[in-house]
Amino acid sequence: MQPPCLPRPDHDPEVRAHALADTRARHVHDRAVFPPLPLGRRLPADARLDLDVPTDRLVVALRPFVDRFDHLRVSPASPATPPRRRACPLSREPAMSTDNPPRKTPIVAAEAPARARPSVYPSEFARRVEGRLKRPLGDLFGLSNFGVNHTRLAPGSCSALRHAHTRQDEFVYVLEGRPTLVTDAGEFELEPGMCIGFPAGAGEAHHILNLTDSDVALLEVGDRSPGDAVSYPADDLVGIFENGRWHFTRKDGSAY
Repeated sequence: MQPPCLPRPDHDPEVRAHALADTRARHVHDRAVFPPLPLGRRLPADARLDLDVPTDRLVVALRPFVDRFDHLRVSPASPATPPRRRACPLSREPAMSTDNPPRKTPIVAAEAPARARPSVYPSEFARRVEGRLKRPLGDLFGLSNFGVNHTRLAPGSCSALRHAHTRQDEFVYVLEGRPTLVTDAGEFELEPGMCIGFPAGAGEAHHILNLTDSDVALLEVGDRSPGDAVSYPADDLVGIFENGRWHFTRKDGSAY
């Protein structure tokens, strides 16, 4: 194989010798014009090279190397990688109602639409949870195995009547405020960052009160096990979860 920078050599040894000598002379000259950088170094961004080598000679010398690696060139028609979408701007989009298809983008939990019906309790009990604002989060994303609520309690309000589930696990995380947790074991003052869980069937009746002058924000999580029932030890009320809805009666079975 001929050296790639030999310009059309023939088979005459004397011509080959002259061509090789000329190539070596150009190599010595080029190294003087383009001194090699130390390993790992790069030219500064503002560096300038004073070239006194004719452009046509550079093209002739570099053409064989360009041709050799031409097959590695990326085609201009190659599809570009699509830019990643940022979550921050999307989080400020208006949240859709639960009647629309599940969302595919993030939202700010405190800006989600509030539940259309403030309470599912019979009217005489619904008044006791006035000031409570629930924002269903799981429903917005099409979650069906468990529910998630962003719940805000105004001063004097409560999360629910004191109750216990037979088949539903519950979990509550305090986002802001200092609410009071009331259970069969007593009362406990909570603060942001604290949490509590209630296993299904444990019979631990509980609810959370806001006895302060500031709002309280909670994150509530609970599963949707079919056949769940709720007992209310301090009230004449029983709740049964059937066909995706809550049905309430008195403890003797009579309707409200």
